Amino acid sequence: MKNLITSLFFMGFAFSLNAQNPLARYRVEQIDARQGLTSDFIFNTFQARDGFLWMSSYVGFIRYDGKKFETFNTKNTPQIKADNSNGLFTETSDSTMWFPTASSGLLSFKNGIFKTYLEENSNLFYRGRTADGDLIISQAGPDTSNSLIIFN
Repeated sequence: MKNLITSLFFMGFAFSLNAQNPLARYRVEQIDARQGLTSDFIFNTFQARDGFLWMSSYVGFIRYDGKKFETFNTKNTPQIKADNSNGLFTETSDSTMWFPTASSGLLSFKNGIFKTYLEENSNLFYRGRTADGDLIISQAGPDTSNSLIIFN
């Protein structure tokens, strides 16, 4: 009888864990070319404060609002010099998106407008932020001194 009660207790406990699955509140959705995704290979993703999902890919930067995709690349954004965008990117507290690139320097995106900084630098990579929120960027390649750029 004691074994039966113990078994029933553990079975009830196991079933209650399944009913309280913390992942049950999440929805998994696959998005691809059928929904309008313009690249079949995504390097990085980042969700901005405004809810947009940003992605870097072989075809440029892609922004997704949950319904439609918008691609920013050499065809529609003059500040972007090459479509292959594989580095990490980030957003600062003022809701500016920052994209260190291999060929376009450092790009910012705010209020629908791209701006270019550090154009003389190539092969830029996002490394993090300082305690003050400044971007830490490195430059890779044979023409660099392996130094960090602090950008504010």
